[in-house]
Amino acid sequence: MSITVSNFSFQYQNHQKILNQVNFKINDGQLILLTGPSGSGKSTLLKWMGGLYPQFIDQKYKVSGEININGKNIKKLKANQLSQNVVMMFQNPNHQFTMPTVNNEMIFALENQRVSPNRIQPIIDQVLSRYHLNHFKHRQINTLSGGEKQQVALAIIMAMNSKVILLDEPFANVDFKARKKILNILKQLKQNGKTIIIVDHDLNQYEHIADCYLYLFNDGHIDSFNHIQSLPNYKWFHTEPQSFQLPNNHQLSPAITLANFQLLRGNKKLLSVNQFHFFMNKITLITGDNGIGKSTLFEALIKLIKYQGDAFLGHQNIKKIKNKQYFQKIGMTFQDAEDQFIEITVQDEIKLSMNNANQKQYSKKEILKWLKRLNLIHHLKQTVYTLSEGQQKKLQIISMLIMHPQILLMDEPFQGIDYASLNETYQLLKDANQNHHQTMIIISHQLADMDQLADYHIQFQDQKLIYSRQLK
Repeated sequence: MSITVSNFSFQYQNHQKILNQVNFKINDGQLILLTGPSGSGKSTLLKWMGGLYPQFIDQKYKVSGEININGKNIKKLKANQLSQNVVMMFQNPNHQFTMPTVNNEMIFALENQRVSPNRIQPIIDQVLSRYHLNHFKHRQINTLSGGEKQQVALAIIMAMNSKVILLDEPFANVDFKARKKILNILKQLKQNGKTIIIVDHDLNQYEHIADCYLYLFNDGHIDSFNHIQSLPNYKWFHTEPQSFQLPNNHQLSPAITLANFQLLRGNKKLLSVNQFHFFMNKITLITGDNGIGKSTLFEALIKLIKYQGDAFLGHQNIKKIKNKQYFQKIGMTFQDAEDQFIEITVQDEIKLSMNNANQKQYSKKEILKWLKRLNLIHHLKQTVYTLSEGQQKKLQIISMLIMHPQILLMDEPFQGIDYASLNETYQLLKDANQNHHQTMIIISHQLADMDQLADYHIQFQDQKLIYSRQLK
């Protein structure tokens, strides 16, 4: 099924154009990678192609041009016709779900497509079995990790069997093994005649499956490239092996110590360690497979869930530290950036962080400098929930650094951030660590040039935490 976008422009009233005279054609059965800077309008373009806009736009806007599916203007297609032909996976998987369990969510999706009731369960079982996701069938969606949710969202799309598949950052929280598996699935779907458009900042593994590359610039125009090496952001893409030093326990002060520590999910043991140290004034990276318990560990350390054994902040048992005192010393950036925000606009969110900072470490001039370098300076009056995922992540990081906790836990802080901004973000974190003595522990599946940021690397595997020289 072909897609043609002709002279398409879009802007919110009194704002610069997000999409400016966009033109391209995607032929039946092609797989296209759409990339470009954070906030350039990639998700917006996908929502127009998926028929979500203008229905779910809550601001005044201007739009011109056409989007055609197989020669038919998308505006003239009825909702059920559109859902049978085009399906979209959102950047934030939490926006995808409405039902409590995976099975119920898949039933709901197929019922909306008016699939015959006696066919629904066989389709679900076939899809889950084919993609080795049977173990998710009866799981509560709110117990899944971010990467597991993305895999489930993709399974739902597979079950819907639409002719056009739109995927917005489908690998943001997915480990390398799952990413490779999903890309192989998409390659098979392409061979079966599906038309697929993927928004992604990571160029890894697309070279042999993508038919074409679209790059959306900050000024709203789009260019097409036949070779991945020609993309403007290719220079930021590195695949060199990364190595890390191992900590010398005798020369370092512990920031957090786990002692006879066990972490459970129901009856399943996630983590069991006799003694383990995270070190003060260091940046430490944690990696591991989806669903292994990385985010759960962070939730335990900020007292959201219970654990067995003891955890110490310095030499104080955190169970004995009053919450007000504890949360002045430790902070966290959540995996879902929207869970972090309280105020409405970017400038109000920054002001709130400045007013509640533990120590006034950052001057207004320094904060404005970083807002400018991370391309947020022109979004100060914008509502935080209208920012792109990458823009929200950058705001989230700046806000929490301003708050200046002694120790900052960061859960997937780099998802949706383009490579140019990623380097600037790394520099901001390194400056905060070196000049403002902030200790950081980072969970990330975004691993590009991570050895330029992190001092140490911890592999979370087999219910253990192990300091490792190499990224696996």
